[in-house]
Amino acid sequence: VAGIKTTRIKLHFVRSFFGITAFVGLVFALEHLILADAMVLAFTSPFWSILIGAIILREVIKGRRITATIVGFCGVIMIVKPHIGIEPAMLLALLSAILTSSAMVSMKALSSTEPPTRIVFYFMLFGSILMLPPAIVTWETPSAINWCWLILSGALGAIGQAFLARAYDAGDVSIVAPFDFMRLPIAALFGYLVFSELPDTWSIVGTLTIIASALYLLRCSREEKALTSK
Repeated sequence: VAGIKTTRIKLHFVRSFFGITAFVGLVFALEHLILADAMVLAFTSPFWSILIGAIILREVIKGRRITATIVGFCGVIMIVKPHIGIEPAMLLALLSAILTSSAMVSMKALSSTEPPTRIVFYFMLFGSILMLPPAIVTWETPSAINWCWLILSGALGAIGQAFLARAYDAGDVSIVAPFDFMRLPIAALFGYLVFSELPDTWSIVGTLTIIASALYLLRCSREEKALTSK
């Protein structure tokens, strides 16, 4: 009981709301997109974080950040390919990225006083409460094999959240985030091995563009932090 006692229950709920809605959006997007494309679009969150910071927190966007953000969005356009029609699932994946950015901002605010285990606990608790009503309304009893997949998904998701929270608690974002991008090639590999999914040329180029822009943004943040600390 002492481990979950908190005075910031409202912010825990806000973080959980953004996190769970982002997850739901990604799940729906995965139904219609190949795994690699869905993951790449979900990983545009660094760019949305910059825009959210500028609009809500009144943060000043410097020249290099503007350039990297524009280049990153060009990568998004390569994947979405609007000239052949925009898939609603792609918009869902982008919405998931925006919500993920909001969740990360909330989690960073919580980490100043809350331990990682408590943050993960309330995320799972409020996430379960928020999803219970729609789950009851649309309930279909899963088959035995689907129960196994659901349990495995829940267990791996909880472990992943715990590791991510501990990583952000132990290290700077500029150090942790590049490792988080390892999910992209891993997702592409699983998509190919398990589902025989192959991204097209534009998706591959767009993916590399987004990764390069995001890593450059992280480098800018690290340099700015180093200058500030001097």
